[in-house]
Amino acid sequence: MKKRFLSAGLFLATVVANLLPHPLPLAAASPTVIGQSPPASTVDRTAPPQVELLNPGAEPRQPIRFKPVVNARQVATLTLAMDMAMTVAGNPIPQVKVPTSVMTMETQVTHIDANGDIHYQFRYTNVDVIADPAVPKPVMDAVKAQNQKLIGIRGSFVMDDRGQSKSGSFSFPEGLDSTTRQTLEQLAQSSSQFSAPMPEAAVGKGASWRLSSPISVNGIRMIQTATYQLASLQNGIATLDVNLEQEAKSQKMTQPGLPTDVLMTLKSLKSQGQGKVMLRLNQLLPMRSTVSVQSNNEITTTRSGAPGETSFSTQTSIDMLFQSKE
Repeated sequence: MKKRFLSAGLFLATVVANLLPHPLPLAAASPTVIGQSPPASTVDRTAPPQVELLNPGAEPRQPIRFKPVVNARQVATLTLAMDMAMTVAGNPIPQVKVPTSVMTMETQVTHIDANGDIHYQFRYTNVDVIADPAVPKPVMDAVKAQNQKLIGIRGSFVMDDRGQSKSGSFSFPEGLDSTTRQTLEQLAQSSSQFSAPMPEAAVGKGASWRLSSPISVNGIRMIQTATYQLASLQNGIATLDVNLEQEAKSQKMTQPGLPTDVLMTLKSLKSQGQGKVMLRLNQLLPMRSTVSVQSNNEITTTRSGAPGETSFSTQTSIDMLFQSKE
């Protein structure tokens, strides 16, 4: 069960990373989609999230648009640190310390349409964990094995010049176990939910906008809200402050690999966080972004023929640093 909650925490990190305003699909933040060979999965956005402009900001104002050039290549690293604390039936268990992961990724622009749509390719070139004697070896080995699935995965994607994902094609690696494949397929199919487009209108310093939408991740349906404030916009560089919230109501959960006689119910989930992002508008990846998020959830399980239910409470802390290599 501890391994299952560790996996849930990693998926939470995926959601958090994709609340940040950059055009990468879900694959850019965790080992959840794509690989090197068929079968393939193609996701098209049919109901893009709507941006609610709260304040257009001060004059002068201008539209925020991504304008990379064809063949532009960019390399970046994502450093992800996470800690978890759990209680089972009200009794605390030893804290789960997760090793810090460092992921290296690369994008290349392949084509730009007349309407500004940007076609690009993405791949992971390296994934590693930072050695930490405080991390139990089984946890270190599990995270390292999960991360290894990222190396070499790739895909082709399209976004508009506001950073709105429009479509993406994914292929899965051969030899995956059925549980992992099912998880990856579910997340590939939901990846179009994750996008953080810029406002359509021209904005200036102090502008703020909100993006709120229902999403589904790892069998959990939640409401995700991100509020952005433009701290500065000059010389083609936008700096944004970000506030994040996620909330889920009580619901039945479906999990890959869960025994058929076990019923899992999410009682509650709440997450809050803050971050800062620096975007160079002639690049796809942020120059630098940081985010810290705290999340609390409660889950109960019941087993057919067994008396009562067991409750699990989890507190997760996530810190991420995303940095481009100039």
